[in-house]
Amino acid sequence: MPTLVTIDTAGHQLDAPAAASYARMTADGCPPGVTSAYRPPQEGVALFLERYTTDYAASSRAERRVWPGHGTYWRKKGVTIPVAVPGTSEHEDGKALDLPTGGPREWVAAHPDYGWLFDVAGDPPHTTYHADRDQHAADPAPQTPTTTPMVVDPADPAMLWEDIDDMKALIIACYGTFFGRVPSDAETDWWLTAAAQNGWTGKDVVDKFLGSKAEAGTVRQAYLSKLHRLPESNEAVAGWSDGELVSEVFAGVAASKEAQLLAGAL
Repeated sequence: MPTLVTIDTAGHQLDAPAAASYARMTADGCPPGVTSAYRPPQEGVALFLERYTTDYAASSRAERRVWPGHGTYWRKKGVTIPVAVPGTSEHEDGKALDLPTGGPREWVAAHPDYGWLFDVAGDPPHTTYHADRDQHAADPAPQTPTTTPMVVDPADPAMLWEDIDDMKALIIACYGTFFGRVPSDAETDWWLTAAAQNGWTGKDVVDKFLGSKAEAGTVRQAYLSKLHRLPESNEAVAGWSDGELVSEVFAGVAASKEAQLLAGAL
């Protein structure tokens, strides 16, 4: 289980050693710019299902893959960048970055001594952190942002919300889980002030988020959490967030027939 650390203002996260390496690279001149970093397991599933199919006739008939327990062979639907079989991606381990063309990618490629290698064929943006190749691992890392929870799951009994003492980290994680975005400084400060003034525990904060008005990103997050995929373009989901609460959107998606079938199959 990775110990996630936020690496930029966009909210991208990496496992702590990889995050420290990224901080050293940016301090030493690597231009900022990350398109993807850590991805939670449900997002990895959604991306795989978006790009691969078991329907041979509907596939590009290329790059056959096996996803244990989920049918026979999976093939790409078209000419797309490959995605790892769920459960095998370095993104899920917090040890991979996708970098845009230009400055960041060129800088990292020119400095392999930091341990980042472009080692996935057919996926030019993807670079993986190899601690054993990092010649700067012993160097002090610049100050990194607060470590944040991986996923907020109020139904998980292992999450002892009353014992959460890093309230800022929890607030940032709730925004990511329920709204699919990073909060502004003003939003974070509002929640911190409200929690302090009202004596809220971590559980109180999660309950308040569940009782908040849903945003456009809430539907996407509910699909990822409950259906392990993104909404299709032809699915009328935009109206789901109009006046509904976060808890109602998640409950609505969870009650769908698709979610019930998945719950019994996965």
